[in-house]
Amino acid sequence: MIEEKRNCLRNEPKYKELKRQVRAKLRQDRIDHLKGICEEIEENGKKNKSKDLFQKVDRLTKKACPKVKVISDQNGGALTENADIIEKVARVLRDPVHQH
Repeated sequence: MIEEKRNCLRNEPKYKELKRQVRAKLRQDRIDHLKGICEEIEENGKKNKSKDLFQKVDRLTKKACPKVKVISDQNGGALTENADIIEKVARVLRDPVHQH
């Protein structure tokens, strides 16, 4: 259905109908997914699996927060790539001024 929508022109009535159907299906899938998680939470509560219960609740209620690693280079610019950060740390550790 999504592929068919992608292949239609945006001004066509068929596109609007497919867009509506895709959105409705995505909403229903999301609701089904949340219901499944809620059932798992209830089941964990009945079986006294508190660790699993709280993990599921946290997964539902907490926002995803991706880790961002940023350090500054010699010129004051930001390094965000892992390879650049590793290279900078290795360079600092090799520098005799920083040796104890």
